[in-house]
This record gives sequence, C-alpha cells and structure tokens, in this order.
Amino acid sequence: MDRNDYLKLEKAIRDGEHLESLSALRMVLDRVVGDISSSCPRDDLELLSKSIEHQRLVYEKAVSLYEGMQAENAERDELIRCLEDFNQSLGEYYALAKKEEHPGGGERDGA
Repeated sequence: MDRNDYLKLEKAIRDGEHLESLSALRMVLDRVVGDISSSCPRDDLELLSKSIEHQRLVYEKAVSLYEGMQAENAERDELIRCLEDFNQSLGEYYALAKKEEHPGGGERDGA
C-alpha cells in the first residue's frame, strides 16, 4: 500500500473515524483486486499456486482488519497491528508479483 493510503487509513483508525477508515480500506482493496487480476500468472502452475496463496493471506489480513474495525470495543493499538499485518502481507504479495514479472528482480515500489 502506498504511504499516503497507509497514513490516511492509520489516521482514520486512530481518530475513531469508522466511515473514513472503511472507505480508505475499500479504496485500497479495490486497487489490490485490480493489481491481482492483472498480475496473476496464467501459464505456470507453480507461480499461480504461490500467487493464490499470497492473495489468500492478503484477504485474510484485510478481513481481520475489517472485523476489528467493526468491533465496538476494539483497541486502536490492536487495529494498528492489524493494519501493519495487512500492509506487510501486501508488500509480500507485491514482491512475489514483481519476481514473477521479472525473475531475479526486486520489490515493487509503493507496496
């Protein structure tokens, strides 16, 4: 997730802005879904399997963050940890996607 999106989502969570935080999460997920569909390998079974496994992890972290946002008694520090986990899983997914596009390459900028 790019830094501006991360900071916007983090600020909304810290400020208790539920509508703003959910809106920011949806925006990030919309972008991720588009990136996933455009970068998913279709001709290599091993890479496709790895990609799907990383996608599953990203979605699980997003669901954890979303569920935390919905809980009435959620601690903000716990939500920030969920946000950090989600962001880390995105970084790992984009690093894998970059390696699939350019074997031997580095991480994607802005992840």
